[in-house]
Amino acid sequence: MRQALHGIPFVWYSFDDSDSRGVETMFERLLPHMRVNTIYDIDLNALKERGMRGIITDLDNTLVGAKEKLATPELVDWLNVVRDLGFKVVIVSNNNKTRVSAFAEPLDIPYIHAARKPANRAFRGALTVLDLPAEQTAVIGDQMMTDVLGGRRMGLHTILVSPISPGDEGIMTRFNRRLEKIALFRLRKKGLWPEEDRK
Repeated sequence: MRQALHGIPFVWYSFDDSDSRGVETMFERLLPHMRVNTIYDIDLNALKERGMRGIITDLDNTLVGAKEKLATPELVDWLNVVRDLGFKVVIVSNNNKTRVSAFAEPLDIPYIHAARKPANRAFRGALTVLDLPAEQTAVIGDQMMTDVLGGRRMGLHTILVSPISPGDEGIMTRFNRRLEKIALFRLRKKGLWPEEDRK
């Protein structure tokens, strides 16, 4: 059974992207447009209806656990559905080429390794690979500090999933999780994070 985000099970939340002040605070930039438990909970048809045509996805703890070397049969089936619906896909990972290429190449999915998310460069490269504008592209990942922040800065539709295997995360990710806790506290205080996520 997969662990839900921060230990709390959930399926789907959609957040209002409007800001009456016309300005996003630093913490609001960490707020995803949508939250789901796993990639399998994403309503792909609804995503398509929103005008999305491309998907930029993280690898570790988003598609598979950080120590899983290859795609699971369930993931392969999901990717086939994604492609059948006409979505283009690219993997953007902060991990090294050996890890990312060994995973992506058997799936025939283009990838960008050592991405240094949330830096813009890798996201721009992904949009070039997809040959799509940001407003037609969604980014899926398990980290607010990398996937959500980077995606929002680029104008992408951000989808946050819960990490598949938090116990396998590296030092930098664990550091990012501490920052996430601070961000979540501030977002809850501002009433921007659903109360259902409270322990």
